[in-house]
Order: sequence, then C-alpha cells, then structure tokens
Amino acid sequence: MKTFASFFLFIAIASFTVSCNNDDDSSDTNPLPEDIIPTITLLKIKNIGANSVMADVIIEGDLDPQKVTSAGLTLAPEYNGVETNIHGSGVYEFKYDIGYTPNNNPPGLHHDTTYSIMAYIQYNGVTYYSEPKTFHTCGFTGESGGIVFFDKGEFTDGWRYKEVVQNEDVISLSESTITWGAGCNGQVIGANQEGYENTALIVANCGENTLAKFCDDAVIYGKDDWFLPSVEELKYIFQARGGGYIGGASFTGAYFATSTEFSGTQWSLYFLNRHVLPTIYSQTKTSTINGDWICFSRRY
Repeated sequence: MKTFASFFLFIAIASFTVSCNNDDDSSDTNPLPEDIIPTITLLKIKNIGANSVMADVIIEGDLDPQKVTSAGLTLAPEYNGVETNIHGSGVYEFKYDIGYTPNNNPPGLHHDTTYSIMAYIQYNGVTYYSEPKTFHTCGFTGESGGIVFFDKGEFTDGWRYKEVVQNEDVISLSESTITWGAGCNGQVIGANQEGYENTALIVANCGENTLAKFCDDAVIYGKDDWFLPSVEELKYIFQARGGGYIGGASFTGAYFATSTEFSGTQWSLYFLNRHVLPTIYSQTKTSTINGDWICFSRRY
C-alpha cells in the first residue's frame, strides 16, 4: 500500500520597501542579499495518520527564490535542543534527522508512536530549522474501543479523531438486497466529501435500503453514530491497521465499499492489493452489495 502523505507549506515572503537617499553609506544599514536569514515557523501539525502527517509552515524573509534549494519537514524523535541552524565551523550533534519531501514516505514513521517534527529550509547553502513540535501517530484505541485512524490535530466542529471498528467487526455482506443508492440512480448528490457528510447525503437522497443507511443504523460498542468511510478515509484506515488483514479481508486482494460517489449512476469501490497500488473501481448504484467489506467508522 502506498502511504498517503503530503505536506502543506505556506510560504509568506515579506516585502519591504527600503527608502534610499543615495548616501554613500546607505549600504551600511541595508543587508546585502547574501546576508538575509530566513525565519521559519511551524504553525501547527494536522491530518495525522498512522504513518503520515501534514503541517502548516510559514517562511519569512526577503528571499531570493533561486537560492532556495529545498524546504519541507524533518522528523526528530530524539531531538534534544541542539543548535538548529549551522552558523559556522564547530561540532554539532544531531541525534535524529530524516529528510522529507512531500512526494516521499517518511522513513521510520510507525503507528501509535510519539515524534517531534521540525520544518526546515535550505537557503543559500545553509539549512534553517523551526522549533520542534511533537505529535502522536494514529493506530491507538479510540473512545469507543475501535482503532483511531485519523487525528485532525485539534478539536473543531465537534470532533478531532476518526476511528474504525476492530478487525472482528469489519464485515462483508453477501446475498444482500442492499444497494449503494438505487433511489438516487441518475442523480448526482454530491457525495464526494468525507464519509460522515457522504453518509448523510445518501441517507437523505437515496432511499431506505442503502449501504449508508445500514451503517447509519448500526449500534456497535454502544455507539450509534457510525458512517461509511470515503475513499480517502480508507487510505488512512489501511495505514492504521499496520498488518496484512482488515477483518477477514487480506491485503492480497479485497474490495472495500466506500461512500464516495463516482457519477450520477456509479459509486467508488476500493480494491486493495498489498503488492500494487490501491485501485479505484466504479460500481453501479443499483447493484446489490455482494462480498464487499465494510469498515464502520465514526468521529468524535
């Protein structure tokens, strides 16, 4: 499975208007381009999975973009306050420094583990770091007894975490009469959001005998607020499992139902094979659910 990981880097370039009076000593008060030192701040950590994380970062300074070699995040679980910018000759001790780019998976990142993370920028041959912030990867037990697969990073809009049921409660329907949404066939209902919103849209627009209604009506671990996850949420769920199986389904090949709408007449079916990239297939809204695995999910 390809770990989903990406970073949002917000670069704020401060623009300064310098008043010049043509005095011979004006260069004494204005820094030369090679003297500019960028300031980098890690604002917040968000969208934490079992082996992926995102962060908002601000980089400030009157920078020459041609002198920026790279920028991103670096993990430092043993960070102990060493000097973070190389300022000259001397001995520096870095206990843990893993380079990271948005298109690569973070090496050594494991589920249910605490890390520190720093933002960095390589500018004019020098690497500058932000102060570190800690985070804990998902894969731990959630409020109801399920497995937490997503951490928003903060409590907003009534929730922070998403959890999925334990393996033994992931089920596969066979010979059922349930459809994804026969009652809204030919109609685009906008179910291409998060699973919670998708489930509500399907329940409201597609009739009673739907897979989303089946999840919405479920009472598991004493909770009755379960939803059918989206395609993107399934990626995080697979990360959080950290093993070869989800329920009775093997990573060697299984289909998972999602709440993501593909078109007015089709929905998205997620095929997982650990040896190749996950594949998204489409299925008609009127087809009955037969053999597809269901990962009941909720947020709190």
